[in-house]
Amino acid sequence: MTVGDRALDGTGTLLRVVLRRDRIQLTAWVAGITVFLAFSAFSLRDQFGDAGARASRATLMASPTLRSFRGPGYGLEDYTVAVMVAHELLLFGLIGVALMTVFMITRHTRAVEEDGRWELVGSAVFGRQAGLAAAGVAAIAASSLTGTTTAITLVLTGGDEIDVATAVTFGLAMALTGAFFAGVGLVAAQIATYARGANTIGLVVLAAAFVLRAVGDRGGPDDRTLSWASPLGWAQAMRPGASERFWPAALLAVATVALLATATTLASRRDIGAGVVRPRTGPDVADRILVHPAGFAWRLQRSATIGWMAGAAVVAAPFGTVVSDIDEFLGQNPQLADVFGADGGRLLDGFLGTVLLVIGLLAASAAVQAVLRLRTEEDRGRAELYLSTPVSRARWARTHIGWSLVTGSTTMVAGIAALAGAAALDQRDAGLALDITVDGIAHLPTVWLFTAITAAVWWTAPRLAFVSWLLVAHATFTGLLGEALDLPAPARAVSPFHHVGSFTSSPTSSASALVLLGLVAAGITIGRAIRHSDDTSLVDRRESTMTGSR
Repeated sequence: MTVGDRALDGTGTLLRVVLRRDRIQLTAWVAGITVFLAFSAFSLRDQFGDAGARASRATLMASPTLRSFRGPGYGLEDYTVAVMVAHELLLFGLIGVALMTVFMITRHTRAVEEDGRWELVGSAVFGRQAGLAAAGVAAIAASSLTGTTTAITLVLTGGDEIDVATAVTFGLAMALTGAFFAGVGLVAAQIATYARGANTIGLVVLAAAFVLRAVGDRGGPDDRTLSWASPLGWAQAMRPGASERFWPAALLAVATVALLATATTLASRRDIGAGVVRPRTGPDVADRILVHPAGFAWRLQRSATIGWMAGAAVVAAPFGTVVSDIDEFLGQNPQLADVFGADGGRLLDGFLGTVLLVIGLLAASAAVQAVLRLRTEEDRGRAELYLSTPVSRARWARTHIGWSLVTGSTTMVAGIAALAGAAALDQRDAGLALDITVDGIAHLPTVWLFTAITAAVWWTAPRLAFVSWLLVAHATFTGLLGEALDLPAPARAVSPFHHVGSFTSSPTSSASALVLLGLVAAGITIGRAIRHSDDTSLVDRRESTMTGSR
């Protein structure tokens, strides 16, 4: 028997490789989730230090709609800072670690096989399941680290209001949820043949868990039968901040072990590079729409576009159903009104402006992802194959960048329509829907600007594509927490969305100016981006030219 015949041989070596490859992404995930939760907890504690303000907020949070988007509401009758932080932030932490582990698992399992790298690695002294084990250990370690850092920062930022028991329960719930979804990712990587399919399965499981919990939590903590079918519901049932209990953690642990065992069994029975479920055979003759670059771009981007549109609508609609309570709620909480940028008789305007900002951030994320599909196609070698046809690189780039404008715009429009429709029904006011639509449309040029910036990054330095996501993260942080944390004006001015909000006194002129700015920037960038004729960046071409001249 050779060394490589044993299933887990070389796991330690591959684990070091995984951690080295992910050292930047992993640091960004852990730090991002931890910092977001820590600053959010600090902001809530600062804004609602008064018991009366917390009691008023608890009344709003007890509505069925907000229970669906926050949790069942354990401890709402005595809404302490610890209860408030756990109730309003735990779900965000759970979703964050779930996304982190699913993407991490797919990147180091199914994507490696899809690219053919595992055949090369597996030919050395590595066991068949070493890669699976290394990815699983790394993902579980990452979720544990995130839970630990979150617990520590909650204790540090919570002062005397958040005790150690609350922080530990909060962090443990996050760590176990991340481990559970690492198991989901490992099973998905065995089922799907392609990395996109594995990610889709993981996201569908997460979405189903969220929906089951959201529907089950509408009735409150005493009527959440359906929530017990969701791992997110199990984590929230640990009740951090409100009579903590740890037995639901056993449900997450047992389910995680079951998923790991299932993934191991499936991995031992399938062929390398193949999934348990084989992709369906395509038609003998391709659809005519694929002959045209625009049709081909649509086929590649349609699922993501539809998903972003549905997500924006699902996020926006519930906010529209609570607009009738906003004036009373913000009127009783002047500090929160300041956070929303509302003053005097414009409380509702400030609230709706913040919701439109959230929709705009989703639309910008959709646009960035659509543009970066160009880089993905290059990395996977599919762009080179496609460009071997009569289609020029100019048309290929132009259609994909154009489609990213469509993706960002339709995502924004879907969110605006959902918010405006729900608000109009709640208020019985068609004029409110028109106002929301007009204000929302003013964000479109900003979304286009994100497209232009991302295209510029892809054109000049494809390896720095993550910079576009950093801009989105910065815009999210400064837009949602800038007022609460009193960030310096220059720091907030970096975000394109900051300037939309600063021109509210003259929306027509500001929208026109931003439209012009977005279109000019997009036109210049797209024109330059499609000039180079191969699948390398302009910088790479200059370097190769200089090397050849020598």
